[in-house]
Amino acid sequence: MSRLNAFAMNHGLGFGLWWLLGFVWLVSCLSGSDVFGTFYLLQLLSVPFVGIWFSLRYRNAVEGEERLSFGEAYLYSVLLYFYASLILALGMWLYLRFIDGGSFVAAQIEAVESLTDAELPGWGELRSNMESQLSELGYANLGEWMRARLTPTGMSSQTLCFNVLFGLVMGLFNAAVCRFYKRAKR
Repeated sequence: MSRLNAFAMNHGLGFGLWWLLGFVWLVSCLSGSDVFGTFYLLQLLSVPFVGIWFSLRYRNAVEGEERLSFGEAYLYSVLLYFYASLILALGMWLYLRFIDGGSFVAAQIEAVESLTDAELPGWGELRSNMESQLSELGYANLGEWMRARLTPTGMSSQTLCFNVLFGLVMGLFNAAVCRFYKRAKR
């Protein structure tokens, strides 16, 4: 068990740094660069494959005479995503709390406020319904509500929770690949 945890922590650090790179690309994308948007999309799509790659590296490192069980591969995958999520959440929190100065949230608010019915059919009606509900809660508009709710701690903890749940699901797929994907002959 300690070997599994050590590998998951080690690989989770690399995986978390990969996710942090994607977050850097996302922040750069919000500043208006289409090139970084393309990199962010490619990075986002590569996450399952990088997770499988780390899982296969673990399997190849620990597999001796007996094959890696599905349960052990699943536990490794879940821990891999957990540690990567911790790294990403910590990096996001540090950036949003000490470096960003509110521009990330401002870019999100600007994106929501600039939406039109042509871009998202039915958005005008949905927005007016949301703003009438928010006015009952004491908020002047959707942007004010978002500014109050999108805190560094809230966004980081939401990212952590989502990625841990994503890891629970992807862990099944990673474990199946580790268990049934044939190892290349050396």
